[in-house]
Amino acid sequence: MKIAFLSSIYPKHAEQIYRNNSVLKDKSYYEQMKFIRNDSICSIGEWPTSLKVKGYNSVMFCRNNSYLQATWCKENGFLPKYKDKEFEIILEQTKRFKPDILFIFDPSYYNNKNRLIELLKQTPSIKKKICWYGAPEGSTKTFKNYDLVLTNSIILMHSLSKEKINSQQLNHAFEPKSLELLKEKNTKINQMSFFGSLVQGNDWHKQRIENIEKIADSVPFNIFSETNELPILDQIKKGLIMSRYSISKKWVNIFPNNRFFKQYSDSKNLPCYDSSNISISKKQLFNPLFGIQMLQKLSRYSVTFNQHISHTGDYACNMRLFEATGVGTCLLTDRKKNLDELFEEDREIICYSSGEEAIEKASFLIENQKFTEKIAINGRLKTLSVHNTKNQVKLLDCYIKDLF
Repeated sequence: MKIAFLSSIYPKHAEQIYRNNSVLKDKSYYEQMKFIRNDSICSIGEWPTSLKVKGYNSVMFCRNNSYLQATWCKENGFLPKYKDKEFEIILEQTKRFKPDILFIFDPSYYNNKNRLIELLKQTPSIKKKICWYGAPEGSTKTFKNYDLVLTNSIILMHSLSKEKINSQQLNHAFEPKSLELLKEKNTKINQMSFFGSLVQGNDWHKQRIENIEKIADSVPFNIFSETNELPILDQIKKGLIMSRYSISKKWVNIFPNNRFFKQYSDSKNLPCYDSSNISISKKQLFNPLFGIQMLQKLSRYSVTFNQHISHTGDYACNMRLFEATGVGTCLLTDRKKNLDELFEEDREIICYSSGEEAIEKASFLIENQKFTEKIAINGRLKTLSVHNTKNQVKLLDCYIKDLF
């Protein structure tokens, strides 16, 4: 059985890879793919290799890596003709591979401009369609065209099931091969760390930002994230809203019964980004890291902080759970309903239920290195033995077989 995985790469990660390896773009398609696979090492990237053992013939195509895709076109004598070149190339790749199963990692992209319909129309070999639902994708209508929707989130799975969409939960996992690519260091940096997104003006990240700022005032804390100013359009929008607020505050005294002035002079009605400007010291902020570089840096810290976005509800499911424990860093994460199904609290990970508790436990972990090291060792053993690619693919194989 043949599976075509249609993936993408975070643009800034791709930029980083080719900037740091200037001759990579001149290599063959296979050589570029191999290098990128190692640089962005993760369980999903290893699926084609792991599934081969189970009798599948699968391939991973990356639609938005322009260097890689240009090389494929050159080697395969294909010249894109239309404006939507990115899609045109991955469509041609899929057609030539003739998969039985189409597995899409970016359903919104393929829902747009009827791209999925075009893929199915031009690739009659496709018998089943699967997609991954991790990040918010908008309307659930996007998923009604698929035979199976896989997600790491129990909340998202339930929301789809209510719409009578076939959905199953598949946890993220850690790829043990990552450890072979890391440079071993004898000593840990005894500080708190954070790797991830801190998006201003985003309700999902608001509580995360507030907790990180509080902890950063209490313990040594290095943060690897994009925390630039708001995008220019949001800056303009914020400026207009604040001007409306100031004007309304003046006029509401003259016209106290005016609904417009009453609403817009109330500070409670200001957007969330007005109160979530990141105030972390620049000495604590570092540029974001990706792939193997991120794992390398993460492995150097004794402790790392994790907090799920509100989108995931009261269930633990993000990738940092397994990345941190996998590389042997003590994980301090928000307490969730299902965490005891993944890790043993106070033995393999440390949990908190409030910002105050997070500060208290962060301080304790920094001050008690032997205890912290023991937690990290136990967490690593659990992830390498249970939360690994091999076990993840075993469940994936079951889900696929259930479709036929």
